[in-house]
Amino acid sequence: MVRFVRLMLVLCLLAIPLQGFGEGATEGAGARKVRVNVKPEYPEVARRLAIHGIVQLKVKVSGEGTVRSVEVVGGNPVLVQSAVDAVKKWRYEATGKESLEPVRFAFD
Repeated sequence: MVRFVRLMLVLCLLAIPLQGFGEGATEGAGARKVRVNVKPEYPEVARRLAIHGIVQLKVKVSGEGTVRSVEVVGGNPVLVQSAVDAVKKWRYEATGKESLEPVRFAFD
């Protein structure tokens, strides 16, 4: 029980600077602009269990702007699949060359 309380405290402290992000809020911090931005669905199991958190991804984008692959950098496994499914539907501006773009989703 003490371990659980400590874990919950750490998770709450990690979430404090992220207030202001809404459910499924996204932040594309890379150099390329996102043209089509699909927000992730908040998983029902996460909603029932009041699971919140951040999912961080690295997205490989083709020169034409389509998502070629997604690598999970971190995040709660309950939230990860929803974030990956959403970002696979994104479209970036075309630049003619491939790039790696960081993406961050906050579920709260």
